[in-house]
Amino acid sequence: MNEDRSFTYILLPSIIIGGAILRFAYLGRESLWYDELFTVWAGSLPLRDLIAEGTASGHPLLYNLATFFWLSFGSGDVWIRMISLISGVIAICFMYFLGKEYVSRRVGLWAAALAAVSPFMYYYSREATDKAMSIAAASASLYLLVRSMNRGGWGNWTAYILATAAVLFAHFYGVFLVAGAVLFYFAAYGPGHVRFRAWLTSQLGLAMVVILWFFSNRGSTRWIDLNMPGPYAVLEDTFYKGPVALMGFILPLNHGDVFLPGTRYIFYCALAVGVLILSGLMLYSKDFRGKILDRKVLALALLVFIVVAGPVLGQIVRDTYTSVRYFAWAIVPFLLLAAVLIAAVPRRAGTVIGAIAIAGSLAVTGWSMNTYEYDNWRGIMSAISEEQQPDDRLLCFPFSECSMAAHHYLKNGPVFSGGYINDSESVQFYPPGVIWAGYDTSRKYGSPKVHSGERLRERILDDINGAERVWIIGGSGSVERIKRADAVYGILEPDWRVERETSYPPYLLRLYVHNS
Repeated sequence: MNEDRSFTYILLPSIIIGGAILRFAYLGRESLWYDELFTVWAGSLPLRDLIAEGTASGHPLLYNLATFFWLSFGSGDVWIRMISLISGVIAICFMYFLGKEYVSRRVGLWAAALAAVSPFMYYYSREATDKAMSIAAASASLYLLVRSMNRGGWGNWTAYILATAAVLFAHFYGVFLVAGAVLFYFAAYGPGHVRFRAWLTSQLGLAMVVILWFFSNRGSTRWIDLNMPGPYAVLEDTFYKGPVALMGFILPLNHGDVFLPGTRYIFYCALAVGVLILSGLMLYSKDFRGKILDRKVLALALLVFIVVAGPVLGQIVRDTYTSVRYFAWAIVPFLLLAAVLIAAVPRRAGTVIGAIAIAGSLAVTGWSMNTYEYDNWRGIMSAISEEQQPDDRLLCFPFSECSMAAHHYLKNGPVFSGGYINDSESVQFYPPGVIWAGYDTSRKYGSPKVHSGERLRERILDDINGAERVWIIGGSGSVERIKRADAVYGILEPDWRVERETSYPPYLLRLYVHNS
């Protein structure tokens, strides 16, 4: 026992430090993309406006409030992402404590090691959004639940309620973890547990938190569309996309989810080999069979299912696709379940299996570190800033992304306006003079109006009236939903010439100069 403890004192700090170094490497290499830029913009609002914007955007306020105070000390890209990096390192620590408290010290070490190299957790630990904070809160909530069940004490129960409140106020889909934890409790412990009454009291406290959470976010019900598809989409996302994403084979890029190149068949092969190994161990090892059929392990598997299936249904109700980012709350029980399975295998074989899992995760994480490219808003705004002249104009398509980027990177830039490209002939605009100011813009002015033909021409010429040089940011054609600004180019090109054109995928920056 003392040897195991001494080994832990050496290995655990190494895992935590290694995970921190991995996350910090090249942290500021890529500029912020839209989701990150929005949190920076929202965090810089006066507190009263920030609260209103949180309701309009459909997000609880915890992360934006943290950003609000964080920005008091700096605004660089690395500094802004440090909230997520710190959250990611905290999550590694809680994964150890959770595994140790739930099963054993060995499980805790495997859980921490898997979390340190997980491509899923690595990605969100480097992105200035609420996902890393959500994962940290989820790991703390589950750990404190297990600790409270094992040790009791109102201090532990209170900490559990506070951590679970953080899960709820970090993101709406945290509610699936909260609901799943109830079923997890009954599956793992049951009403006959000695601390059932204490747990029941904690649930009454959590019910008050849920009521507060519901009423403080009731304005976000506008997201619900109640458009249910066929069952195939639900099954595919729950039993295929979710597990594949949590294993790191699907990575969340800023404009969509990308399957790791060349690994689709590797995944199927790895899955088949894993099933064969597990089946063999269950058939020939009574000890292994007893370990993984334990009610605590089955309860953990149930929790994984709930926090994978819940967001799938949530996205379907919202009539939109299930992005892998909404499986963030599932990564904690998923990695803990993986650690339990590794620890259940005889020590030497388990060490080999765990080492292969860690090596595979590191390979994917290394690939993503060298492959990911965010929208290069820093480069676009730098180019404008270096070459702009006093009377320049800037037209942005899409308007929202550009507004956030200009706010962060272009402190003294040209006057700008813009809209949203519908197709090659029409563009959507807010009323003249309206600058996109968060999701509350649509509430104030309604949806942007479609302009085409002569009406579009009049609007564009109105926006650039008196200018001799116009910068235009539009899609480069590399991402379907960010369309090229051909409708705008066609209006300018008879009387204007292209002075400069630079591609910043998925955007294209053009400078037009009047032919006068």
